[in-house]
Amino acid sequence: MKTVPVILVADDNKINRLVVKATLKGYDYRVVEAADGQEAVEVALREEPDLILMDMMMPVMDGLKATSILKEHSDTSRTPVLMLTALSETEDRIKAFDAGVTGFLTKPFDRMELLAHIRSYLNLSLVNRKYILSTVSPISGLPNRAAFREESPQLKRPKLFVVQMDHIGTIGRFYGEAAAHSIELRFANFLQTTVRDTIEMASSLYHIHRGIFAVLIDDPFDTLTREAATAAAERMNRTFLGHQIFVDDVQYHSDYTLVVSFAANRPLEEAELALYEAGRRKVDVLFAGDIAEQTYSEIERNMTQLNNIKNAVNEHRFRPLFQPILEIETGKIVKYEALIRMVSPDGTVHSPAEFLHVAKNSRYYQDITRIVFEKSIAAFRDRTEDINVNLSVLDIHNEETRSFLMRLLEDNPEVAKRLTIEIVEEEGAEHYDTVKEFIQDVRAFGVKIAIDDFGSGYSNFQRIMDLNIDFIKIDGSLVKHICDNPVFENLVRVIKSFAAFSGIPVVAEFVESEEMVSVLHEIGIEYAQGYYVGKPAGLDNSKTAAAAATP
Repeated sequence: MKTVPVILVADDNKINRLVVKATLKGYDYRVVEAADGQEAVEVALREEPDLILMDMMMPVMDGLKATSILKEHSDTSRTPVLMLTALSETEDRIKAFDAGVTGFLTKPFDRMELLAHIRSYLNLSLVNRKYILSTVSPISGLPNRAAFREESPQLKRPKLFVVQMDHIGTIGRFYGEAAAHSIELRFANFLQTTVRDTIEMASSLYHIHRGIFAVLIDDPFDTLTREAATAAAERMNRTFLGHQIFVDDVQYHSDYTLVVSFAANRPLEEAELALYEAGRRKVDVLFAGDIAEQTYSEIERNMTQLNNIKNAVNEHRFRPLFQPILEIETGKIVKYEALIRMVSPDGTVHSPAEFLHVAKNSRYYQDITRIVFEKSIAAFRDRTEDINVNLSVLDIHNEETRSFLMRLLEDNPEVAKRLTIEIVEEEGAEHYDTVKEFIQDVRAFGVKIAIDDFGSGYSNFQRIMDLNIDFIKIDGSLVKHICDNPVFENLVRVIKSFAAFSGIPVVAEFVESEEMVSVLHEIGIEYAQGYYVGKPAGLDNSKTAAAAATP
């Protein structure tokens, strides 16, 4: 590693080289020499100087040819070249600029003028090196995303292959980042060989992100077809799958995802969208153009919906509807569940299925949660029934939302005693210490806890015991088949048996008929909720079929 700037002095006249060295004596520079253009190229590639002082007229190879060669090498392409020359013709200087010369100093030159030029061009060299570092992956030494963004627009017909090492993150977590970086480096070397043998076209390799590499091809005559590119990607994938990478005792033998993009503009963006889609579809190779239009349309819809959500929050157009919950044994409506709705300016009511997936990926999601709690508690201040409100684990992990709910419960102690919070579990919400602490805090106000959508995938019996909940709500996907499928009926019976043993009442969702109510009553389920009992509505319009449904 260089500790002082390195200056290459290339001049066939030894006296001139000595003059420059004498001028620089006493300064913190290391000087290397070359006596002709060919030697200048060799020394520059070996030493990677910070500045080159190049004579124009030299034997074997002149300074212009040497400069043009160095500008073609990535290691020296940004190295400033100060040409020392006695020539002053405009045509000669134009040729020098075309070759890549950065500036000129006319012989004979003043000592102080030379030092001023050197200081100036060394500063430029430092800026260039910082730029180079910012465009190179520190792991593989390959050009990175920044370099790709700068270079790809220069291609007339870019063809792009993107390769993802699917489980490199697991290696990093399990064996450490050093092992993961070594594996990435070895794969990068193997990838270069594989690309050369498979595609047989000139290409550039980039290290875009952790475990993600891009192979960029300029195909000006459009010779590489979609079918050929996809077939090449499939061959590369088979090659990767058959190759094992070892670093010490760590082996990387896993899955890869490859996508191909022929997009003329922003091919990397299209390819990364295709990577996500390939993961969702669980396919190894995907042509990005097949899903680009669909994906961009979905993005446009999401952006439109996000704007609708923002306006609805700002214009107070989110409001809860209330769905009645039937106590099966008595046939009475004893509680309601608050279900959020978004109302358009024209009065159209939108269910959560239309907007919640977008809201969850925005800053407005927590606003919606607070709105439904605040409005639901206000609606039940002068009522006697219980009220259920949904709260996701992600909500609970939000400190601002937790604080808001605590203040709301403190300000409404009577409603808090009739409030049941239905905890909605979500994938990725694995740390339950905060949830347990939250449950303990709200229980101090008399709040009860239910597990919502039990049986849908994330809930389990261990979770129920850990959280010490008050109600189980069986997911509608199990309940809706209890009258025509013995398997689902038995699953409901198993859940009820466990709940009865634990002393936990059960609510069945998606109840749509009197027959379903009768079966649930025979099983011993305490509560029913669904369109047969009543649709979500304003409290003044809560008409139900409950009285007629009483077994």
